[in-house]
Amino acid sequence: MNMLPSSNQPQNVRAEIVQNAPREMSIGMVMQSIWRHRFFMLVWLILVVGLASLVIFNLQASYRSTALVALDTRQIRFTEVSATLANPSAPMDSNVVRTEVEILNSDAVAREVVKDLDLVNDPEFLPQPSLLTRIASRIPFLAGILPAAEEEKPVDADTRLAQVVNAYRNRLTIFNDGRSYVISVSFEASSPADAARIANRHAEVYIARQRAVKDQALASATSWLDREVATLSDRLSQSERAIQAYRERNGLLSLGGGVGGGNRAGSTLAQQQLADVAAQLAQARADLASREARLRQSRDPSTASSVTEVVNSDALSRLRDAEVQARARLAEVAGQAGPNLPTAQPLRAQIAEIQRMIGAEQARIQRSLANEATIARTRVAELTQTVQNLQSQLATSERSGAELMGLEREASATRALYESLLSRQKQVATQVGIQQADAILTSRATPALFPAFPNKKMFLGVAILVAVATGAMVALLLDRRRKGFETVEETEAEIGVPVLAALPKPARRNMTLANEVADHPRSIGAEAVRTLRSMLATREGGIPPVLAVTSSLPAEGKTSVALSLARSLASSGFQVLLIEADFRRGNLARTLFKKPVDVGAIAVLEQRVSLVQATREDPSSPLHVLASEGTNATPQDLLEPSRLRPLIVAARSTYDYVIVDTPPVSAVSDALLIGRSVDETLLVVRAGSTPSAAVAATVKAFRTARLPIAGFVLNATDPKRTGPTGYPTNQLSLSYLNG
Repeated sequence: MNMLPSSNQPQNVRAEIVQNAPREMSIGMVMQSIWRHRFFMLVWLILVVGLASLVIFNLQASYRSTALVALDTRQIRFTEVSATLANPSAPMDSNVVRTEVEILNSDAVAREVVKDLDLVNDPEFLPQPSLLTRIASRIPFLAGILPAAEEEKPVDADTRLAQVVNAYRNRLTIFNDGRSYVISVSFEASSPADAARIANRHAEVYIARQRAVKDQALASATSWLDREVATLSDRLSQSERAIQAYRERNGLLSLGGGVGGGNRAGSTLAQQQLADVAAQLAQARADLASREARLRQSRDPSTASSVTEVVNSDALSRLRDAEVQARARLAEVAGQAGPNLPTAQPLRAQIAEIQRMIGAEQARIQRSLANEATIARTRVAELTQTVQNLQSQLATSERSGAELMGLEREASATRALYESLLSRQKQVATQVGIQQADAILTSRATPALFPAFPNKKMFLGVAILVAVATGAMVALLLDRRRKGFETVEETEAEIGVPVLAALPKPARRNMTLANEVADHPRSIGAEAVRTLRSMLATREGGIPPVLAVTSSLPAEGKTSVALSLARSLASSGFQVLLIEADFRRGNLARTLFKKPVDVGAIAVLEQRVSLVQATREDPSSPLHVLASEGTNATPQDLLEPSRLRPLIVAARSTYDYVIVDTPPVSAVSDALLIGRSVDETLLVVRAGSTPSAAVAATVKAFRTARLPIAGFVLNATDPKRTGPTGYPTNQLSLSYLNG
């Protein structure tokens, strides 16, 4: 069963090939591209740098000056007026700083500076001609090429002011680093003195606006406080007068002599009187109880003598003393003469009189105590009636007191508010004229010594770098547009298969590489072929005894490479056979012998002649050649392993090396058939000609067929760019090789 690929396999392989991933770019490849396009790079560099210089040196120079404004967090507070303004001593956080930055960068501050410095009439801030117009004005011949500038249309004052403010803000830079309370105010102008003057003025206007805002707030607060204090003063006076009139109408006069005064809160005259009368009534009742008790005691004989009035009565004391004395004499007389003596009668009469007088005195005392009790009882009744009257009067006063309390509460609230605003008014009055801004100008802007823009050295350096970078990109794009490869490094990076050597184009047009190997063994081409031999020899296993040479496309020089390698080996003393296996367009016989052969490779494959009979010797070297002759047979049938391998075995037994020249892979499948009968295959790629897709298709075809590839040969390279090894070289290397 025939397992070899059919003649349609290359077309199928090409249909399955997709574009390889972009190859990895290296510095060496970039440098090679730049060197290949060095004249273009030179022109490009001159053009770009020249245009950049023209633009740079026509740019208007500007100077930047910076003033530093610090938000003051350590202001001296003269009085406690924190409530007058909205929390003026609040700690400053990042939001406050950002707010102040926005205020510094506001249109209002910029507009005030523009008006203050009369920048509307400063030509620097008026609309400027375009860069092309300025360049044309300096280069007269460009005036006729570039379009004419449009005439400036007249604008009104407001529009002109808006234009100047916009130009002003474009030159202004406000910056805070986010870690401090310092804000930089930078301004750019064509004059260093103007830049410093405007930056300082911008900071001063900002600080002055802060003071003005505070002064305006104080003035508004003062005016409001004056009106409120006057209004509250009138209202308080009216309230006090109303309270006093009400008290007088309702008899609610305060003992303290003023509104809300007295020894007790809310104590009125009626309340005091009631308290006093109630105390007198209690005292009168106690006195009545005491007098009635003495009266009862005086009427009781057993207790009459203990009554205070009785005890304290001098008359009763004398009468009792007289009675005691009389009784004592009567007892003395009765003891001497007896009780019935006539001398005892007068004494008894005296005692009876004394007792009558004591009874009369006691009766008088009882009448006196009864009178005093009656008087006390009358007083209690009178005081009781008075208390009742006062209680009725107080009840009436308390009903009127509700309205009075409302009037007093209103007056108290008015008085508290009045006193508070009066105190605030005095505090605000002390702040007038001593207000400080919340920011200070810590560092004034000074005129700059050098312009901030343009940095000509830096811009020129950037222009040179841009020119080189863009030129290199263009060079790489031009290289990308090339069909094939130029160097070994580029080829290996693209296809991923080692390139053994780069074979240069012949030095003269009428000379081939094979002729250089034979006739000029010291030439660059001969040295390149020897390099190819060395690279093959240094591989593991050395030079394959049977090596096929093919290419992806026709006209890539595979036959020339095969002949050159075979002649180089033969010139070194090896027995070498070159077999031409291209049966369709083979012309090796015409190249070497100037005429076709009658008996060649086809006759050997058809076993009509032996290998020795069909082999001929190269006229220019010890190389033996088995050329092909015309045939009507199908090449695939002739190249079947069953036919080709006997030929290879016979050649291997006679020669040291056998080189087989095959058809291109993309045209027919002969090379793949031959690859099954040889040791390895050498692929030829023509420099600057073979597309990468065709090379990729060839590699894929060999890998699909599992055929070994010895490597690639980059053919027809420029000897000025690559030396014998296939890498960039220089003139010293070429001189050395040329001897």
